[in-house]
Amino acid sequence: MIIKKEEVGKILIIKFRALGDILLSVPAMRAVKDAYPSAKIGVLVNKGGEELLDGQSFVDELLVFDKKSGPVIARDLDLIQEVMDKKYDLVIDMYGNMRSALLAYFSGAKYRAGLSSGSRNMFYNIVVQGSPDIIYNPNVWLRVACASGAALSGGSPSIELGAEAEHYIEAFLKAEGLETGKYAVLNPFASARTREWPGEKYIELATRLANAEKPSVIVWGPGQKEAANAIKIAAGSNVFLAPQTGIKQLGWLLKKSAAVVTGTTFVQHLAVAVGANVVSIFGATDSRAWVDPAYRKQTVLQAKLECMPCEKIDCSDFKCMNEISVLNVLEAVKHYMNG
Repeated sequence: MIIKKEEVGKILIIKFRALGDILLSVPAMRAVKDAYPSAKIGVLVNKGGEELLDGQSFVDELLVFDKKSGPVIARDLDLIQEVMDKKYDLVIDMYGNMRSALLAYFSGAKYRAGLSSGSRNMFYNIVVQGSPDIIYNPNVWLRVACASGAALSGGSPSIELGAEAEHYIEAFLKAEGLETGKYAVLNPFASARTREWPGEKYIELATRLANAEKPSVIVWGPGQKEAANAIKIAAGSNVFLAPQTGIKQLGWLLKKSAAVVTGTTFVQHLAVAVGANVVSIFGATDSRAWVDPAYRKQTVLQAKLECMPCEKIDCSDFKCMNEISVLNVLEAVKHYMNG
């Protein structure tokens, strides 16, 4: 179906899932806004995702879906009714499960775009074929945006962080005696164990950096502060615990660093989005889907094993992560800190 752009005044982009998935869809969202500069664009996210998109210039309205808000059927019916009431002209499904496909269908929008997925195709009238090869994740959603009338462009994510968040991080750096561009950020945590480089290796890395008079800051999220502080204490002096941060405050902490060390996490994607130097440690995950081939400030470290990439979230020996040595990571970090 060919979209008549003059008929499109209201657009809904559906993007459920976690923060990293939302961030990697930002290039596609921006492309839609560029293609429809006069249209009002709403973005539907899971609860928690609104913090990432709040204040972004390409979003006119944020809709939040709280999966814990009540009984499943009543909750979903309320969401469908809310979307129907807003009378969108174009709905773009950038998630692709049965809930998002049904929501697009029942929205009443004249145009409904989504990625080809077999049985769900019946709910779209603009069906987008995915790439036969594994490609950088933002480029997947750019294909959907392109079929929805946008220009096909590069897939590098970026977000606006705001001055208030910057002042918060500047105050932290000043209080700890840290200088912009002179410290490393270490992120020992991930959503799955196969994406985490072992904590004892982060301790050794932080200790070696401290011995070389290069400070490091341990970042943490909900439920991780105690573990982060344990790494700080074990590593000794010249190692700092990050303050509690929101997404944009964390973005500034990464942006002002000399290098960020992390596994395959939201922190990795945020570091790229703010233009930081990144040392990404990959284990079971296929890096082709999660590393921007056009981004030149990222060093990817990954073992070469026959079982990789397995995409498992748990493993009996974590050999893929254990094979990445502290010295290899240290060399990559020093490259950026000495640059």
